[in-house]
Amino acid sequence: MKFGWFSKNLNNILVLLIALVFFVATSAFNYYTQEDDYVKFLSPDETSNYFFTNHYAQTGQIAVFEPANLVAEEIVHPRSIRSDHGWLKPVSFIGIILVYGKIASVLGVGVIPYLTPFFGALGIIFFYALVRRLLGPKQAIVSALLLASFPVYFFYSSRSMFHNILFTIFLLGFTLFASLSIIPRDLLQKIKKDKNFWRLKLVRAEILSYLAALMAGLMLGGAITARTSELLWLGPALFILWLFYARRLAFTRLILMLSAVILALLPLFYWNQILYSSPFFGGYGEMNRSIVQLSQAGGQFVQSTVTGHFTQYKSAANTIWQNIFYFGYHPRQSLWMFYHYVLAMFPVLCSLTFLGGIFLLFKLAKKQQRWIYAYLVAWFILSSLLVLYYGSWKFNDNPDPTRFTIGNSYTRYWLPVYIMAIPLASLAITSLAKLFANLMSLRSDFKWSRGIKRSLESTWVIVISGVLVFIFSIFTFFGSEEGLAILYYNHFTDRNNTLSILNETEANSIIITQYHDKQLFPERRVVNALLTNDDVNASIGALLKEYPVYYYNFFFPPKDLQYLNERRLPPYGFKIELLERRGPFGLYRLDSIATSSPIIQAGTIVTE
Repeated sequence: MKFGWFSKNLNNILVLLIALVFFVATSAFNYYTQEDDYVKFLSPDETSNYFFTNHYAQTGQIAVFEPANLVAEEIVHPRSIRSDHGWLKPVSFIGIILVYGKIASVLGVGVIPYLTPFFGALGIIFFYALVRRLLGPKQAIVSALLLASFPVYFFYSSRSMFHNILFTIFLLGFTLFASLSIIPRDLLQKIKKDKNFWRLKLVRAEILSYLAALMAGLMLGGAITARTSELLWLGPALFILWLFYARRLAFTRLILMLSAVILALLPLFYWNQILYSSPFFGGYGEMNRSIVQLSQAGGQFVQSTVTGHFTQYKSAANTIWQNIFYFGYHPRQSLWMFYHYVLAMFPVLCSLTFLGGIFLLFKLAKKQQRWIYAYLVAWFILSSLLVLYYGSWKFNDNPDPTRFTIGNSYTRYWLPVYIMAIPLASLAITSLAKLFANLMSLRSDFKWSRGIKRSLESTWVIVISGVLVFIFSIFTFFGSEEGLAILYYNHFTDRNNTLSILNETEANSIIITQYHDKQLFPERRVVNALLTNDDVNASIGALLKEYPVYYYNFFFPPKDLQYLNERRLPPYGFKIELLERRGPFGLYRLDSIATSSPIIQAGTIVTE
């Protein structure tokens, strides 16, 4: 009896085990790098999200007042944070701050770095349930395993303060619950044949479908809150899916779902109004301007349609196009980036996906299934939009722009493209395993039983999946200079450097730096700038009257230091003095000319 239950629920147990191992493995990066008195992240976005999440969890507020900005023309803040009249605010989507901050207000701020691994593990369960509904249990368990080990998903679950994983999990949850909100066709057919016998099951199915529609709406609202800009491709993809399932979804469930979306968006509207003076504005100034121009263009469309003057259509269409592709439209560059970050970075996955697509088309030829059309069309639409939109941008997350590494933004922005490829790859793996098992049985004189064939097929699935998981794992940890193993080592190098700088500077000091703001903030006020910036230099003179000011960047040779002190900086009322050299970088103190000490051309040399 117990063994029968275990055998029947084996796949469910396996996926829970996969999710648990994933949570422990992705949490390990933060567990071994973070300390109670030293919680640091590897990017400005992560630093900003953690800072505001921590503050929101403890105070119920998001913005933080920085009085130094009243003196310094709003320059005292790190990257990914803006200052409005002295108030520090996120330059990002605030969904992760609201969700994680609310959870941390109950469980404590210590859980914040581990929430993304938790949601990532939950996403594996969602993904398994969804693929099981579409392809079956074998493909579902393989898909769950591939997702858990897929480098981009694992990497950004470990890098726990990016909002892409949270967005993806909400989106997976929406897709799963939206599918559950549609009453199965076979049940409807049974009801038509025997209404009395199946009526009770219909009532139960309808209740569950309404609950699923409610959950789907909340999940979709959470996804929009986490990354509002993804509506660019999410809107068309959802519209395509609605066209396929509009009749089966029913009007009442659609209204319930949309109401739940609005309910989930209310906290976002509330905080956007408080922080950015509009429920529809966010931290990105360019995005806010685009929203205004897009709304004006939409008004032009309506006005032109009502009045019959269609000449404004072209102008409105141009406005919409320019704001959607705000950073340009470069299809050749997009294809080039697609090649590097999809085809060249994950060739095995792409090969299996292509093969799985062929098997899926054979499946479609045998039996017409609506979900296959919806899946392929939605995937094509969202992939095209994501590749053209983000591929037209130029991101320099890696200091070397010629390197194509997992830490560059394209990988996390294209995460939905990768994830939708995984079910096809799992279909290819299970189909190949079945083919190999059949070929082995044909070449043998021994008569294979059905049980032996199934065991052999399962063995092939384990072997092929295991090889792919091994390839994924090696790439995640050692595949480039941004592998997790390399980042782990760099973290402790940065830690020693940061602690030394903090010991050398006063608690109320301001440090001007270009790259190290993510390590020094919030223990020190920071200005992300260089001394070549005249506007910043003009504010430094005012800051020096109120705060100790330091400069930490690449070491200046004596000749350059002399130039700065004799010609470049005196017009702004200060000079620069070397305190300490650390490898290629130098820590300098800035002094007002009126109170400055004699300039020291050489300082203490510290080698790392």
